[in-house]
This record gives sequence, C-alpha cells and structure tokens, in this order.
Amino acid sequence: MDKLFFNFEVDLGLDLLKIIIDDSLISDNYSNYDKLQDDQELYLEPFLIAHYNLTNLDKYPLDQILYGYFDNQKDAKNIEVISDQKGIIYLPKIGYFLTSLPNNIFVISMNSKKQFILKDKTSNRIIDFIFEKLIYVGNTSIEILKYNHQYIYNKFENDQNLKKINTNNISTDKIIKYSEVLNEGYELIKSVDKAQYNEIQKLVKRIMFFDCGYFMNFTSMDFQGNIFISTYNAAKPLTFIDTLIHETSHLALNLILMNHQDYFVIDPFELKFNSPFFKKSIKRGLYHSIHATYVLAKLVRFYDKLYDSGKLTGIKKYELLGLFLLDIRLLKEALSYISDQNLYTEKGKALFYEMKSIYDTVSNNKKDLINKYKIPEEHTDHNAAVLPRFFEAEDFLKVNNLTL
Repeated sequence: MDKLFFNFEVDLGLDLLKIIIDDSLISDNYSNYDKLQDDQELYLEPFLIAHYNLTNLDKYPLDQILYGYFDNQKDAKNIEVISDQKGIIYLPKIGYFLTSLPNNIFVISMNSKKQFILKDKTSNRIIDFIFEKLIYVGNTSIEILKYNHQYIYNKFENDQNLKKINTNNISTDKIIKYSEVLNEGYELIKSVDKAQYNEIQKLVKRIMFFDCGYFMNFTSMDFQGNIFISTYNAAKPLTFIDTLIHETSHLALNLILMNHQDYFVIDPFELKFNSPFFKKSIKRGLYHSIHATYVLAKLVRFYDKLYDSGKLTGIKKYELLGLFLLDIRLLKEALSYISDQNLYTEKGKALFYEMKSIYDTVSNNKKDLINKYKIPEEHTDHNAAVLPRFFEAEDFLKVNNLTL
C-alpha cells in the first residue's frame, strides 16, 4: 500500500519547484544567489514560495528570507531586514529579533564571535534587541511559528474564507503545550508507519497555530511546506495525527499534480463534482475532489495500521475506531464521485486505482467492523454546509450502545 505515496512523482514535483524558484531568483538578479546552500530544504521554504506567489503586499528583502540558508552567514555583508508592525524581525532557520522599532529597516551582520549585530540603516546606530530561538516539534526539523508573519497576515486578509480568523499571536506557553501534544502524535505515527513519518519529515517545513473557535486546518499552495492548525480540540494526539497526515497529503499531491495536465483529460477546475466533505449543492473541481479522495485514502491506510497495532486502548480506541470507520465510508463516497475513467490520462488512472486499492483492501479486511458499528448521524448528514469529521468517542459509544 506504500505505492500511494508516489515518491517518484513527488520528487519530480520538487525538482520542478526548484527550477521555478531558481528561475525567479535569477530573474530578480538576486545578488547573493551564489551564497545559498545547495539544499532541497531551501526550495520548500514557505515564505520564499509566498514571496513569489502573493501579490498586493510590501515584500521583505529576499535576504531576510534566505539569510539562514547562506553557506556562511559571517561573510555576508549589508544584509537588509525589516521589522514588522510589532518591531519583530523573523529570520527563517535563525530566530526572532525583538526590537522597539516597528516597520524599520536594519542591516544585520555577524561578528568574528558569531554574534549578530543589528544596525539602523539610516543612522548606522547599533540597535539593542532580544533574541529568541525557534521552536521545533520534538527533535524534528519541523518549526512551529512563534509570531505571525506579514505574509500570513496578507494571505488571511485577502482570502474571504480566512478573513474572520483571529491572527493574533498565541502565547509561547500555549505553543509549547500544543507542540508537546503534536509531538506525541508524531511519535505515534513514527512507531506505526515509517513511510508516513518519512513523508511528513520530508514535506512539512513549518506549522502555524491559530485560534478560531472551531476545527479548521489547511494548507495553501501559496505557502507550500506550511501547515496551518486551529487550536480547537488541540488537547488530543489523535486530532494532530489526523491533521498531520491530512495536510501533508495535500502538500504531497500539490507536488504530484504540478503538471496537472498529465493527469486529467478535462479542465480539473470546472466546478461540477461533489465532495464527501460538503453538502451536495456545493460543487468542486476534479482537482479538489481528487485531493479530498487522496487525503481519505492516506488516512484510511494509516488508521488501518494504527488500529491493528493495538497502541490505543480504552476510550482512545473507540475514538480511533469511529474516525476510521467514518473515513472508510467517506472514501467509498469520494471514489464514486470521480470514478469515470474518461476523466483521466493513464497517469490519472494510476492515481485513481491506487486510491481505490486502499479502499478495496481495507474495506474487505475490516468488513466485520464495518457491519458491526454505526456512525453518529450528524457525521453522515450532507445537509450540513461542512461535514464534521471529528466527534467525541462518547457519541460513538452511545450510538452503538457501548460502555467502557
């Protein structure tokens, strides 16, 4: 079932992304191009991708985004950086410089002792700052964004679906608490499914938590490599497991479908398909419907492994079982919406049949569980605008007349 990861196609997408970014940097006559590390990680830097994808914003100097990717930061001269409206300078891979000067232009350098020096560009005066280190998920290279970023503010302000979300910074204490639960889920993934763990390690560069009072997680092609996670229901490792696999699957499929014309015969963005996640009156493009199906196939594949591992017991076992059975049902529905083989090229058919293979294998192996247990009705009601996937284990126990 590991064929579902399409590792070769993901690598092709990464190669294409590298070419696009290299061409953009060269077209911009980026003066420090020769100082950059020859590292795939550079081409998954979400703020570099956003720098070229977003419009209608005051952009930071490229050096500010790329300084952490220099081979030798000590030898770099006259690196201009700009503080945000709160006086914070964020340098990817390095850290945060907290100053008392909002929206100010500085020059940053490193002395022989590898200490950073910050000067006001206009006056050449040395500026005091507080340096704060980056926060990571456990011992991984996945960073958790501590303070919001101007590019993210711009994305949220200019997207109707995101405008209402609170983008205020979450306290460091809360971020650390969420990161510990996230890491607990991540370690569980590692212990059960190395292929899934490796994909997350490879494709997820950064995570941003935000408060919105409801369950809403997402990725954006404008920030490839970044996952945005609502803190709603954030105390459960299973919530974060689901989110990591769900959103990483989107990141992977973004890369697989970089040349989407290689997969689809029709216009994949024409709104004519149903989605298992939305009410029937809401139509989606084939591109988005196949994203939903791919996500469900990856989740069903993983939950099958996690359930069989026996690592979750008691109430957590029933929480997993309810979500697992719901996703099997949703995967079947999702496949039915996009099953017409005339929609696809040969590569598209291969993708479809790999997802179908997951459903066929798991639904056959788990048919006794599928027949034995019910799913709470509100999670199968397509009159709702958005179908709720998460539910309390107590709801699953109640509808099945079970007690612990």
